[in-house]
Amino acid sequence: MNALDDGPIDVIGSLRFRLVFNRGASFGLGSRYAPFIALLAVVVVVYLLRTTRHETGRWPRIALALVTAGAVGNLLDRVFRSGGDGFLGGPVVDFVDVQFWPVWNVADMAITIGAVLLVLTAARE
Repeated sequence: MNALDDGPIDVIGSLRFRLVFNRGASFGLGSRYAPFIALLAVVVVVYLLRTTRHETGRWPRIALALVTAGAVGNLLDRVFRSGGDGFLGGPVVDFVDVQFWPVWNVADMAITIGAVLLVLTAARE
């Protein structure tokens, strides 16, 4: 992260790494409600873990693991990131910038891929 303090790093094509502190939910929306959004994420993670622990299919389990891991990653960022507004008020570090979409991080990618996999596996059944 220290390297990004000096500015964006061009990787290839339109992909660059750029440091952004996201105080809101997806794409920085709802920054006033960051603690509420974080608590909602905790509820969703607990719900997913309790209701899907008996899931036997490979792809649904992978999808649930991705969603859960991404949500936990972003929650840990909020808990341990300094400069926040109280409990769960810290910002999430986003750094992947494709310049035609809001800046995101690996946890966001896991959540998105997991959610898409959940929809696809549910549609198949």
